[in-house]
Amino acid sequence: LWGRLPDIKGMPRADGSFELFSEIDTRPGFYAGLEGSYRNQLVVRAMRYDNRGDPALCNTQECAWLSRFNAYGARLELPQGWTVISQWLDGDTSVGKSQDGRGSHILGYWSDFVLVSKTVGPHRVTARYERFHTKTLLGANKFNSNQDGAAFMLSYRYQLNDQWQLTAEGLKVDSTTSQRALVAAPLDARESSLQLLARYSLSL
Repeated sequence: LWGRLPDIKGMPRADGSFELFSEIDTRPGFYAGLEGSYRNQLVVRAMRYDNRGDPALCNTQECAWLSRFNAYGARLELPQGWTVISQWLDGDTSVGKSQDGRGSHILGYWSDFVLVSKTVGPHRVTARYERFHTKTLLGANKFNSNQDGAAFMLSYRYQLNDQWQLTAEGLKVDSTTSQRALVAAPLDARESSLQLLARYSLSL
């Protein structure tokens, strides 16, 4: 992350570390989903996640975060080796004591993507386009984390045999992040990467 976390009692630890998934509020969360399919050619899914964290609760080392999101997705299998996948996700996460119980610092976010893939024998070509957005809903005077961006991925995979798989993947990300101003960096950035992967699978 660029910048720093909000000034809230108990976080971070004295040595700057965090323990992921530590349970401190004893409130059980939940997630629930629905799925429907048609001949395994069209699959549609919807899910709700809510960890029911108490953002007002802190101990000497950390604070609880309230995280909630909805996700909707679909996969379509078409003739001649075509696959189309799409997903939308939106939600928020928050921390800190507030009168309404939502948290004194709330970060809202959403993301969506569309993926198209084509398989011909041992070859697979995949393209994916994604958009993402985060916005500080409260506490912006202390921690501004607004961000907008888009990413495009193109990959090629070749299944050489039952053990060897070769992959080449290119990724391009364009983003605008307000936190870059904290280190005197341009708000806009364009980043690219290329990965080459050789994978060997061993059956025991």
